[in-house]
Amino acid sequence: MSNSENVNPFERFLRTMEKLPMSPGLVFHGLPSGGASLTGNILLGVVAASRNPRVATENFTTPAVACVVSRTGRLLAPFSAFPAEEEIVLLPGIVLLPVLSYRSDAAGVDVVVLEELDLEAPVVDSDREAASAVLRRDVDVVLAAAWNAAPVVVNTPGKFVVPLPL
Repeated sequence: MSNSENVNPFERFLRTMEKLPMSPGLVFHGLPSGGASLTGNILLGVVAASRNPRVATENFTTPAVACVVSRTGRLLAPFSAFPAEEEIVLLPGIVLLPVLSYRSDAAGVDVVVLEELDLEAPVVDSDREAASAVLRRDVDVVLAAAWNAAPVVVNTPGKFVVPLPL
């Protein structure tokens, strides 16, 4: 029996996902309830996220949205049945740290911004307040653009809107 035959389907799925290209940047995931209670932690499951907040929130019907500053998210969109969803898969084991929590006036939702930590990178002493202001501006620009865009077709209801498995 070969080694690959001993691997369970979920492990095989994860190995396949790890072969996809990384696509760092801002990704969004709808939250079915307020995100203020998110404390961050290790992601314990696979999470479907999207570059498009309108997709992630099912046309801004969720009360909150998580924005993840992703470093290792995997680009699934080119292989998806619905490439317009701009899907990015977040894999288990990444560490997420909450860096911002606020109400977006532009999109009318609560926003929690989580940063995927690179545990191997050297610690950088930076001006967190200035960095947070720039990050909030960047998130708001994406949210406002999505808010002003036409509604999207929700191909798979609930796909992008589940509690984060932390």
